Amino acid sequence: MLPAPSGLRMRWRINAVDVFLRRVNAAILEAGLQGQKLGVTNGYLTMPTPKSAEAAALILEACRAHAHTLRPLVMTGVPACGLRPDKGAFSSCTHSTHLFYASAVPINRYTNGIGVVCKAFGDEDVQKFQLHVAEVVLVAQYYGALQIAACRAAAAGRKAKVFLMPLGGGVFNNPWEVIVKAMALAAELLAEEEHSRLDIKALAFHRGTSRRTEDVPERVMLTQLLRRHRKLAGGGCET
Repeated sequence: MLPAPSGLRMRWRINAVDVFLRRVNAAILEAGLQGQKLGVTNGYLTMPTPKSAEAAALILEACRAHAHTLRPLVMTGVPACGLRPDKGAFSSCTHSTHLFYASAVPINRYTNGIGVVCKAFGDEDVQKFQLHVAEVVLVAQYYGALQIAACRAAAAGRKAKVFLMPLGGGVFNNPWEVIVKAMALAAELLAEEEHSRLDIKALAFHRGTSRRTEDVPERVMLTQLLRRHRKLAGGGCET
């Protein structure tokens, strides 16, 4: 990297949704919807508040039509490091891995708070709209990660092991049902040859609990939902 010119401060921003936003917002304007643009604020995707069901449907369709323009952020050959699973010492692993960085859309959180005074399109309608947009982004990112992994596996001539983390849980308020459905849809979008090159695994925090009920561990919720979508290979975790 070249040094910054004297007296200047250089700022680097990585934006995976710039093309997506340009195309979606152009489609929204073309549909005659003013003040309904998507944006990015402090790294979070900011969604508009539709004034009607028709407006919400148009915006959602634009997001679906241009989801393929989301750009993957990938790091290859990253040395394994960090703690062992018991967190008692540093890991002695020496292998490397590839990382696909992805982020979910916050629902009724951060820049997408809900508090609407509109009889035609109320709070519940806005939350459903946000949920649908968030699902589009989840599917696109899971699919992008799987497809890149399949391409690299083909180039290397061997099967690749992929670990999918649940995107959007916790404070981002994406329901587990939507997260796992997005994983399942992404896997189904793969061509048969691409799918055959991958060993896909889904991860959950060992001591984590689902937000729907604190009595259900993440690993159990993940097992139940993967089984519902007929994507569970093996026994999973029942307790």
